Amino acid sequence: MSGRGSGPSTPRTPKSPRAGLLGDDSQHVKINVCVRVRPLNQLEKRTKQVDAWSYSNNEIYQTVIPWDKESKSPSKATTRRMSVSGSKESAVNFRFDKIFLPAEKNDCVHEFVGTKVVDFVMKGYHGCLFAYGQTSAGKTYTIHGSESDPGVLPRSIELIFKHIEDQPDREFVLRVSFFEIYNEVVIDLLSLENVNLRIREDRKRGVFVQGLKEEVVITPEQVINLLKSGLKNRHVGRTNYNEASSRSHTVFRLVVESAQKRAGSRSRRSCLNIVDLAGSENAVKAGKGSRIKETGYINKSLLTLGHVMKKLSEKNKGHIPYRNSKLTRILQNSLSGQAAVAVVCCISPSSNNLEETISTLKFAARAKRIKASVKVNYDEATLLSQYRNEIERLKKEVRVLRARAKASETGEDGKLDELSKTVPLSRFGSDRVQRMESSDMPHQQIQERKARINQLTRIILKSSKATMPKDMDKVITEKLQSGQISLDEFTQIKSVIQKAQTSERSVSGTRRPDAKHSAGLRAPTTLKASPRANSKQKTVVEEDTNVMLAELKRISTEQAEEIARLKEENESLKIMNQEKDEALQEWDMFYQNLQNKPQQDTDNLAAQMLAMEAQVEEERLEHAAEVDRLRSELRRVRVRGHIRSPGSSSGQGR
Repeated sequence: MSGRGSGPSTPRTPKSPRAGLLGDDSQHVKINVCVRVRPLNQLEKRTKQVDAWSYSNNEIYQTVIPWDKESKSPSKATTRRMSVSGSKESAVNFRFDKIFLPAEKNDCVHEFVGTKVVDFVMKGYHGCLFAYGQTSAGKTYTIHGSESDPGVLPRSIELIFKHIEDQPDREFVLRVSFFEIYNEVVIDLLSLENVNLRIREDRKRGVFVQGLKEEVVITPEQVINLLKSGLKNRHVGRTNYNEASSRSHTVFRLVVESAQKRAGSRSRRSCLNIVDLAGSENAVKAGKGSRIKETGYINKSLLTLGHVMKKLSEKNKGHIPYRNSKLTRILQNSLSGQAAVAVVCCISPSSNNLEETISTLKFAARAKRIKASVKVNYDEATLLSQYRNEIERLKKEVRVLRARAKASETGEDGKLDELSKTVPLSRFGSDRVQRMESSDMPHQQIQERKARINQLTRIILKSSKATMPKDMDKVITEKLQSGQISLDEFTQIKSVIQKAQTSERSVSGTRRPDAKHSAGLRAPTTLKASPRANSKQKTVVEEDTNVMLAELKRISTEQAEEIARLKEENESLKIMNQEKDEALQEWDMFYQNLQNKPQQDTDNLAAQMLAMEAQVEEERLEHAAEVDRLRSELRRVRVRGHIRSPGSSSGQGR
């Protein structure tokens, strides 16, 4: 009937990007294109519409042909719509990477699409995932989901934090932003005062939105809360298609910065864009008033996106019109082959939406032909590098301040000057140093810096799992024999190794069955390692050992400093307790003297009090008499002035 038997042969299954990116800095990949079919909604069921498609082996076949329905006397409007498809031979079929049937939930979509993009991003590659399709096809549900069935975006956030937990040898910093494109205006959904933001381009950053608010995040709950607050600000409206239709394109962007824990390692910065596109729709069916304007802008941006995808799928690309729409302009870095891209095309199976569904499937077919060459993105000017440097600087300043406090107490000013020259204080507290020193408050300076260190340490995300290189026992034994480490350090390292091995054995039974696909793991092999590989492995083990030794020394130094600080506080408390005891003793002596004072002294004191009261009363009477005299004198002066005034006025009259 429709070319089911004449469909293309089953292609060779492409290699999973997880297997092709272990240790490679660049990789050629294709866009991962999937189709999701939603169930028929209540309106389509009430109007007796039918499923116009069938599905088999990731192929979709058109099974309802408008030409077959002519005998059922459809309406004139329906006839005009159906005549576009033409004759019976125009039935189409498509093959994609995956077709999700109406009964499949969001976890299936995320497992096939979201996990692969997240794997790319956590290895340092840019990634982009967006949902495309006509309005009311299920795009927003696929991206955001519901409370009972979370979408690809919240599941990807959870997966990113699981990746961080599974990589104990790396440190991470995450920051997110969330914005929408409404009527070709970029609006920040996390800060509503940022409206009509400009799009800029930089050699290092590529295309970016200027003035966009970015939040540094440390937990998945914090990211979800930001996502929910942003969705409340999104433009949503009622149309003839949908009760709550998305009237804008939204872009959720998460930047991942990571680096090895050892000093001198290169920092990677990758970006994950998850885009929920507004749906294409017929302006006549969309509604009236502002809905017509919104529909025009939506269709224009989606049409530009279609032209860009068409150009990218051609061999002779020529000029690609990224600048014709703000949507394609913002996604230029992802669409131009610099990112691993996944597209979920959402369709309605209804026979009444046949034209829109075929248009969506053609868009997906063009996207499937696009190839990308992605590479790991290294960047030394990352927040992670800045935070690391700031932590090291503040730790040095803490040591300087403690040494200064100790030198000022012992009076060793010469050592204080030399120390301040070698490690000068930063502007973080240098403008308050003189005030602190004049007030004798060095501990407050130390506490300020330690609070900042703790804040930055919380921002830098680390795995709670312990890492232990192989052959560690052999390496540390050799270092002990060669005198590179002391016996105490050897004992400490052995204790750490035993604890880590015990912890690893305790969690070994809880690993997932598909743990071999985790980042950084390879399948077991029976081939004998080459001497070069053994040498490389030994070098890595020695580097890890040196890192561990440095970490142990740093911890020992910090513990010694903390013990010294606690001793100082203990001495201060002892002095305060001594002063309190002395004050209590003085008060007890005064009270005892007051109680033991003879009655004669009490009588003398009473007599003195009476004499003082009499003297005060006498002085009060004298003062009152003087006041009365002054008042009488004042009245006489006023009477004289009143008598003279008539004579003077009459003289003026003459």
